[in-house]
Order: sequence, then structure tokens, then C-alpha cells
Amino acid sequence: MQDWNDDRKDENLKMKLLAIRKNPKVLVDFIQGALEERNISRMVMFSPPSDNAFLEELRGRMKNTKIYTEKEIMELFKGDLDKIDADSEISLLEQEICLLSDFFLYSHPSSWSSNICIERVISGNDDHLFNINFKEDFQTASLPECEYNSQLLIGSVKEKMNLTNPVSREEVLENRGLGLAAGGCFKPKNCRSQQKVAIIIPYKDREENLLTMLFYLHPMLQRQEINYCIFVVEQFDDGRFNKGLVMNSGFLEIQKSFGKFDCFVFHDVDMVPEDDRNIYLCQDKPVHLSPFIDKYQYLAHYGTDWGGVTMIKPDQYLEANGYSNMFWGWGYEDSDMEFRLKEKELAPVWPVNEESARYSMIEHDHPWRFQNDVNDIGSSGKITAKDKLRLAKKERSSWDGIHNTKYKFDHIFEDELFTKIYVDVRAFEAEELQIVIDEKVLEISQKIGNCSFKTFDQTFLDPHFFIRIQKYKAFYDEKTARLKCIEVGQICAGIVRLRNAGGKDWMMREKAVLLTPDDFRFKDSVPDFLQSQVKICEGQMFNVFPLLSSVKNSSYKSRMRLKFHHAIETSLIYRDVVVFEGKPTGITHEYPLKLKPENTKKNFSFSFETENFDLPKYSGWYIVRAMISDRFEQIWYEWSFQFHVDDESTSSTSKRLGYLEVIDEMLEKYKDQKPDVKWSSEEKLEVRKAYSHGGDLV
Repeated sequence: MQDWNDDRKDENLKMKLLAIRKNPKVLVDFIQGALEERNISRMVMFSPPSDNAFLEELRGRMKNTKIYTEKEIMELFKGDLDKIDADSEISLLEQEICLLSDFFLYSHPSSWSSNICIERVISGNDDHLFNINFKEDFQTASLPECEYNSQLLIGSVKEKMNLTNPVSREEVLENRGLGLAAGGCFKPKNCRSQQKVAIIIPYKDREENLLTMLFYLHPMLQRQEINYCIFVVEQFDDGRFNKGLVMNSGFLEIQKSFGKFDCFVFHDVDMVPEDDRNIYLCQDKPVHLSPFIDKYQYLAHYGTDWGGVTMIKPDQYLEANGYSNMFWGWGYEDSDMEFRLKEKELAPVWPVNEESARYSMIEHDHPWRFQNDVNDIGSSGKITAKDKLRLAKKERSSWDGIHNTKYKFDHIFEDELFTKIYVDVRAFEAEELQIVIDEKVLEISQKIGNCSFKTFDQTFLDPHFFIRIQKYKAFYDEKTARLKCIEVGQICAGIVRLRNAGGKDWMMREKAVLLTPDDFRFKDSVPDFLQSQVKICEGQMFNVFPLLSSVKNSSYKSRMRLKFHHAIETSLIYRDVVVFEGKPTGITHEYPLKLKPENTKKNFSFSFETENFDLPKYSGWYIVRAMISDRFEQIWYEWSFQFHVDDESTSSTSKRLGYLEVIDEMLEKYKDQKPDVKWSSEEKLEVRKAYSHGGDLV
């Protein structure tokens, strides 16, 4: 603990510091807990004589911890600090305590710790300062409190906004403001912010939207004179996006690694504030910051009163049990959270300056990882997984949320504009995955690698999955089409040659669903130039992995070895759905894994092989969308593969076309049916009972 600089002029601040030093027991309580929790057995204590009471209290309480003073260290090593071995388990107080807690008193930087996080307590009010100029540390407490409506506000910026053209990183950096510190943190210089605000942006592959939003958000928050940090929380794996689980993980990791925040703002990456008078400071109740959005003609109550941009105090978030962890894909998690808040008498309110709570939404299309489950044949006549979640929202709210959130922290990256936290929300990963199709083995690599293209002559990619983003709806030459397809990431799954115009003949597709060209699809004749190229990126499960050679029989099975990140509470089931020539067949399979949840733990491995599944045999392309899910039909891992069956019979085409007609008739039968009509009161009761706890049904 360093002495207070005598040349400081603020006598009031000196008195506050001395008051804390007179009660060393408080500090020792904090330090003892932190050191014991992290098994720190040795500590270097930089302590001048004025802190002897604190040092004696610490040593008296922690008899099993060796505590060295600066003088003792200098005597021990005779001034040669280079002799300290990095493996000697000596823990430097300034470096360990300030990083691991929110209570360390610090007055000025030393040569040992001039670039570390600083934590302090002044009169019982902690202020987590990281990557902030140390010289301003104690000065902040003596500043006047910032006004709620700052004199720097300018009002609406709608007329100056341009969300059509992408914003470059250089433009955002130029517009970020002089006071923005590394990691995307800001602290006003001339006043003391009323609250310390963490802004969480749940994120996955949306850099263009992120840059555009930050271009407007950083300057707005600085005009509001708020002490804030922006955290971009990214789902590390490439599976289906789980916004609620990502936000819960971010909330926990921020509190664990970055100390105390008074207010949390959950901010969708496509939401751009139009008016800086919509203040990002928490109110007594949770706040729906974005009640008016241009996409909905600025009409309130556009389906939910919680979502888009929301604001809540950490204790309220915990009381409501945070977001559900069970919504994979886009949708319903915000409505579910709104219900939880109301159940706890924390119904969201509008902002103080509600007339300024207006947002513009950046236009975008979700790739498949963000979308809802595909409605297969028969799903419209039964209750779906997400419908079950909605029906049992009350039953789930007590056990499904922040208090049972499990994730694997990967790493933190400190950008100039934000702090990015990577979280892996998978319960397990696949170490090996093989598909055996008519005795041919399709090996699906789990190691992340490069992208390549597999060519299929006289096939074409399903036109239903065209690239929906306007700027990519174009014809390219083959080389450019490949480069563009790799550049845009998961938005593109392959390219197809659709014309013979001497160059720019290729278009991109969002899903690589291979189809057989015939008179059913081409009324005149099948063009000779027709060709498809499927993009395969090693280790990325968004691919529809193709078997490169045809088979005679339409049978398959899967082999897998799983490695668990943490224990699970419910059994797992292999499930799949089958598509033929781009059309859902209604064929599904289930195979319960012979795995006991109580045996699972971190790094536990489990291997299995499904039974052999036989499909109706028709000449054409089959796609199998396979997944491992639990009894709640939550998809924990999924992959897709496709293969071509060639029966070489003269009637193969007519048989295929006949089967496609049968599928169309089934689709027509189900398309107008509503799930609600099919549920009896007994069925609804059974669903609610099933969702009353998170373990297996007895």
C-alpha cells in the first residue's frame, strides 16, 4: 500500500483515505477472502510505517500466508530483484489484489505496477478503474456529480445519420472521442458520473453493424458524461446463436473480471440511437430504452416491451434470474425476460426522456445460426420446442437462467473501441465425427482450417437459399464469386453457375442444398453449363458436408466422440430430420445416447454409434440435418450432410418426380394447420410439468 502523495492539495480526500486506514480490519477481510480463494500463499506487501496496523492485522489473521514487506524483500535479495524466480509463488499485492478484487487502495503508481488495473475504496464507494490515467485516480472523487441532462447534449441526430453505407474502422476511430481509453471505456474529466455503466453487445459475425453502431454510440455516451465501458460478448463456437446464454455469460464474466458496475445496458448490435437525450443511466425500475424504432414506424408495443436496447441494475437482473439459456436461434428470449421481470414486480418502464427514446435499425438478414428452427413436415400439427418454452415460461423461470448459466471462458481481447469477451456456451465439443453412408465413410474434421470448394457437375444449388443481402445479389466471374463467398463468411455456403454469358455467370447461395436438374425444374432442357461448387470450411459445422461420390443405397449412421466442458443434468438424444431434393420428407429418427448425466464432468469423453437408418430409395440428393439435444429438444450440437443416390434404373427419374409430388401433397396438408388447435389441456399440463425442473424425468 503506497503512501498518499504529500504534494496533493485536496485535504478532504486525505481525510477520507486516513479514515479507511484507521479501520484495517475491513481491508483485511477483503484481502483474506481473495487470497484464500485463489490459493495465494505468499504476498509482497509494499507498506510504509503508517500502515503498520494494517500489516499487523493481516499477518495476525493469515498465519498460513507468508507476507513480505518491501524492506524485507530488499534485504532478502539484497536489492537485486532480478533474483526473484517467476515460479517462486510470490504474489505482488498491487498486481494480484487489484486485478482480482474491487477494494485495493492505491495512491500513485510505482515502477512495479504502472500498467495494471486499479481498484480502490473511498468512503465505502468502490470505483473500478482500469486503463485510466493513474494521476486522476483520487482526483475523481472530489469532482462535482455530472448532471443527468448534460450541457453537452445536442438532441436528435437522425438527419445526420447514414445507415445505408458501411462505416469503416478508420472512421469510427476518428469519431471515437479524445477521452476514450483502450477497451472502449470512458470517464468524464470535469464531473463524476452518477453511475458506472457496462454496455453488453451480444455478438456473432456482425462487424459491419458493430462499427456503424459504435460510430454513433461512443460520441453520444460521451456527451451524456457517463462513465461507461462497452463489452462485445461473442459466442466462440459456430453453432446456433443463443442470445440469452451469451448475455448471461457476459454479465457473469464482467462482474468476475472487471469489478462492480452500477448499471447494465443490453444493446443489440443493429440498434442505433437517434437522440442523445435518451440517457443511459439506470432508473429505479428496469428500462426499455428502445420503445420507438423506425422499422415499426415508431409505434410502441411492437411485440415486446423488453428487447432491442434495455437497461437494468445488476441486483434486479439477478432477482429475475436473468435471461433463459434455452432459446437457440433468434426470437422469444426478450418476451421471456419481460415475463420474468413482471413476475418479480419489476415491470419495465420507459426512459425519463421517453420522447427521445427513438432508434434506427440497421437492415440485415440473419444467417441460419440466428434463425428459428425449420418447420419440418408435421411440425405445424404439433407443439414445437420453442412453443413448449413459451408455454412453460413460469415453470422455467425459477431454474433456467443466470443462476444455472454454464459457459467456458475462452479469452478477452482489448480493442481500441471495445473489450471483446469470447465465451464458449457448448456443453461439449465433438472430438471425432464420422458418417457411414452405404459403407462409405464421410470424415467431418473438427479442426478449424481453410475453406475450399468442391465441384459438382450437372447439379445446381437450391434457389430458395439465394443471398438475401442486396449488395451480394449479383453475377460474378468464377474466381470473384469464390473470393466473395469466402469473404462474407457464413452468409455464403456455395456458388452456382446459372448462365453462359462469357464471364459473370456465377451467383452465391446461403445454403448449399444440391439438387438434381431435370424437366421438373427446367421446363425446356437442362443447360450443359450447369455446375455447383459447395464451400467447405474445415471444422465449421455450418457446412452441409457432401459425400463426393454417389452411393447405391440410402442408408447411414453416425459415429462420434464427445468431450464435455462441464457436467450436464439431463440425458442426451441423437435426432435427425431428412430432406430429399430440397423438400422436407417428414422422416425423423431418434437414438437415445447411453450416457448417464451424473457421470459427466469437465474433460469427460464419451463415444457412441447410432443404429443404421434406412431411407426410401430414390435417385437424387438426400440431406440429413442431425443434432444432439436434450429432453427439452435444446440443440447442443448439430451438423448436416448430403449424399447422392443413383439406382441406375431407367425409371429413376419418374420415381423421383413421383416421390416429390407425394411430399408436396403432405406439405399442402399441413401448411394451414395451427398448433394451438392441436393442444389439449392435458397436453399443456404435461408440458408444464415436464419443464418444472431441469433434470431427467423420473
